[in-house]
Amino acid sequence: MAEFGFKEMSTHELSTTKETIVSLYQAGAFFGSLFAYVSAYFLGRKKSLMIFSVLFILGAGLMLGANGDRGLGLILGGRVLAGIGVGACSMIVPIYISEISPPAVRGRLVGIYELGWQVGGLVGFVSSSHHRS
Repeated sequence: MAEFGFKEMSTHELSTTKETIVSLYQAGAFFGSLFAYVSAYFLGRKKSLMIFSVLFILGAGLMLGANGDRGLGLILGGRVLAGIGVGACSMIVPIYISEISPPAVRGRLVGIYELGWQVGGLVGFVSSSHHRS
């Protein structure tokens, strides 16, 4: 936190900065799910998953490259790209799973995928709640 000057920010400025960081990821995920529909239709599910996975990796790389000298711009841009990647992949993956899996286990596999998302969200919520206290 000291690296980006969060301790020197006012309470309002700090909360606005944190809200922006979180919101850009959510906005990216929203638009990623919209882009995914068009991409999956014209390019196919497999190619689209590859493209959006690369976008996520680029976003993560941008966030890793952020430091005090470079400022928050890399984190903000990385959050948008990572959000686009996650939003698109979360829309495409269940369809792709159902297309490539045998009918006997199709529902189970999509259910396991969704269970993984929900458990991951729970772990993220619990760990962030624990970190704040």
